[in-house]
Amino acid sequence: MRKTLLLLALMCCLVSVPLFANVQGSYTRKSITALDSVWVFPQSRRLVHNEWAFDMDRFKMFLEHYIELPRFDYNEIPDSLKRSFSNKANSLYDIDIYNLTHLLETTVVQEIVSVLNDPDIQEARKRNFKDEASFQTFAATKAKSFGYTSDELATLFNSAYIYLPFISSAYVQRSEEGLDTVHINGGVIWWKIEVDEQGRTSAREVLTATTWAMSVIDYDRVVHQFSFGEVSWYVNPLEYAVSDAMVAFARNLSGKTRSLDDFKLQAQIVETSGRRLGFPIGRNEGVHLDDGFYIIGFREDSAGNAVPYEKGYARVTMTGWNDFDPTEITYARQIMGSRASLGDVMMENPRLGIDLGLTAGLLVGTRIDPIHTRYSGTDGIDATSTNQITLNARFAYNLAPIVNVSQLFVTMDVGVGFPLADSSVDASLNVLSPYLGVTKAFGGRIYAAATVGAGLDIVTIDYDEPLDEVSISHRAFGLKAEVEVGYLINPNLKVSLYGGYKLGLSPYSSKTELNGSHVAPPNSDDLQLGGVSAGIGVTYSLGSLPINIFGFLDPLKQY
Repeated sequence: MRKTLLLLALMCCLVSVPLFANVQGSYTRKSITALDSVWVFPQSRRLVHNEWAFDMDRFKMFLEHYIELPRFDYNEIPDSLKRSFSNKANSLYDIDIYNLTHLLETTVVQEIVSVLNDPDIQEARKRNFKDEASFQTFAATKAKSFGYTSDELATLFNSAYIYLPFISSAYVQRSEEGLDTVHINGGVIWWKIEVDEQGRTSAREVLTATTWAMSVIDYDRVVHQFSFGEVSWYVNPLEYAVSDAMVAFARNLSGKTRSLDDFKLQAQIVETSGRRLGFPIGRNEGVHLDDGFYIIGFREDSAGNAVPYEKGYARVTMTGWNDFDPTEITYARQIMGSRASLGDVMMENPRLGIDLGLTAGLLVGTRIDPIHTRYSGTDGIDATSTNQITLNARFAYNLAPIVNVSQLFVTMDVGVGFPLADSSVDASLNVLSPYLGVTKAFGGRIYAAATVGAGLDIVTIDYDEPLDEVSISHRAFGLKAEVEVGYLINPNLKVSLYGGYKLGLSPYSSKTELNGSHVAPPNSDDLQLGGVSAGIGVTYSLGSLPINIFGFLDPLKQY
């Protein structure tokens, strides 16, 4: 119950809609250099390295999956540079992001700049070494003077961007109610190595993004496996929660990285057929089925300059398998805006692939009698309750990149019902309904969706007695089906009307607790928690989320 309420509270976390910028008309693959390390701020090192059994290798695995995206080419810098940075960083006891940036610039970046500012290197960069044999000859000769191997020199020669994840704080928050949580705060810093027209090299910070993640510790979990893709390992409750928070943390950093203008996927439209658009990027850059792209048009300003503007929005309907055939292109269907044309630019809208929906409605046809709420002579509610006001929060994970079926979602929702009932005694009555389901959506800006699900309905009445604590509960399985009609206000926000039917089964468990001890169970005859529902909702496509929802599915994306 407490975990569910915490989950409901976290569902209110939304992020702003990204805007387009730096439109170039095509995506050039970026050369990325990883430091292969995670900077942990001094105040958190004891927890991360000792008390938690914080597995840094697992953490790096998650970061590699979510940050080292297919759209990038990766280089591995020499170990000597990594050690130089790590040794000096570990000697600091009071540090902030500014100081960390300065430290990196005076170690790793300075060494790269020193190498790239060498006159021979600059001349080589201008010639660009179209002949591979010529480059290898140059590298083998020049590498000796710097003390690097040919491969290490080649990495420095091609360096363009450097990134460093960091943990600013990490801790376990204790609770008197036993709801302990793991918290990880931190982010990622990106630098760009730039070369001016004279061949001089410098480093510029292009992004410092922060995020946070958390996970509840389930102390009832004796031995359990944590799985990510094809890898799994045994963990205790604390280790499970830490790994869970790590996934959420790394996934958020992926969204932050993809939102950087330099890294956004973009390509000109090369085919049009009505609202069907084709553009030359695909699996090789990490495009997936149902990914969203802004359509950017151009118009002249008063000075005759071409100015980009948001012309519409499209959703990918078929991903080009250009990792096998470079001529393959991706197709999308325009769902918003004025008609796109050849030469317009498709620009990525980076999202998690998870929607958060909040709904409010009415459930009619339930049956909660006074006898279902009585204990030891109390009267319970005054009359039978047949209606509930409902509030619901739903996470919907898009399965399209996994199963190759557009707009197919697996859903996890938690509803809270408030039965309309009068009571002469001081008591609170509610129905908690966690459900799992599958949703299939159809259409574009105006859409329809159908959902089927199964779950649990828990009706609870708590009495506020002067001397005793009394709680009565009934648990019953349920099945439900819903239909929804909605409208996209913008690419990330939509509103909808829904209606459905819930089949409430007979309770499988009923109990009464008096001061923490079980006493005679309440009557559950004819208790009915199903009925007909209707309501209104709003759904937002998330760019980040501090908890790990369906993260184990992310490595399975292929379409």
